[in-house]
Amino acid sequence: MSEALGFETDEFLKLLTEALRAGPGSPQWHEVVTQLRALDASETDEYRLLIRARERLESGREYRSVRAGPGFTRKVMEGVDRAGGERARMPSAALIAWLAAGVIVAVAIAVVAWLTRGASPAVEQDLGSMYFSTTSISSDFSQGIPSEWRKFGLEPVVSAKAKGLRSGFTKGKEKEYQGGGIVAAGGFEPGQSFAVEAAVRISKASAQVDLRLFVAQDALSDSTSAATSRGEFVADLLDGQVSVFRPDGTLAGQQAAMGQGGDLVHLLIKMDRRNAIVEVDGRRLYAGPHGLAGDKPRWPGIRFLATGSEKSLEDVVVQSVRVLKP
Repeated sequence: MSEALGFETDEFLKLLTEALRAGPGSPQWHEVVTQLRALDASETDEYRLLIRARERLESGREYRSVRAGPGFTRKVMEGVDRAGGERARMPSAALIAWLAAGVIVAVAIAVVAWLTRGASPAVEQDLGSMYFSTTSISSDFSQGIPSEWRKFGLEPVVSAKAKGLRSGFTKGKEKEYQGGGIVAAGGFEPGQSFAVEAAVRISKASAQVDLRLFVAQDALSDSTSAATSRGEFVADLLDGQVSVFRPDGTLAGQQAAMGQGGDLVHLLIKMDRRNAIVEVDGRRLYAGPHGLAGDKPRWPGIRFLATGSEKSLEDVVVQSVRVLKP
């Protein structure tokens, strides 16, 4: 599949990212779905088809980032052999240069792999050790949506059954993906460190409800319904798995499989001016640069992207959200 689509190039990844940002029904979405379906017609869910394709792309990029050429090792060994056989004619400095080149490439590979995974000891020491004790927003959605939040897109509703916030529903559009959610009524200054935590109840792993805990660098309009707006750092829960995405759409850090059967899961994003940490029930998935603009306010929020019957929307429900400051 990857060879037929040219998955080793960034052009298809860019098109795939734009399709997910623009959302279902867009020209980019249609073009990507058409290409993917031509090679894999077994997956009927379009959104899951795109998400999994991007995850495969991103997981491959880590290993393509820096790599010595196929003849590099051979050349180094030939240089060593020549150094031993022609010691009288070849200066020792040349041998040292060959060995140094090998060390530099090895170090570069290790550094790139470390950065790609998002591991950052400095971030973990500073932001990770910060204690967030001052409540800025604390909302229980069992009774409704408090005034601290502003709705956008397809308005989410309070589930009488699960006593929490779930995706909205439009009769007659069960086969379409519809997006909407809530965002903080007021933004946070870029220099303000804060943490946003969502308590989510998962009845069962669902590919029909994509839940996103996000921090945006631009205020969302009431009509925003796209899967993702430009300039968002996202912790994404889809089909029982949590993934982290930077504002440019690239996959970051590790992924984690979640429980189901009514389990309550806590998604947490900690953020300062430059860095972010993402945790799920205390398990760290990412620590590193968040990629948001350093001079724009931050807007935490929850986004649902859902399809299917109204009953299926009860599978993933947000019970509460807290925003805390140090």
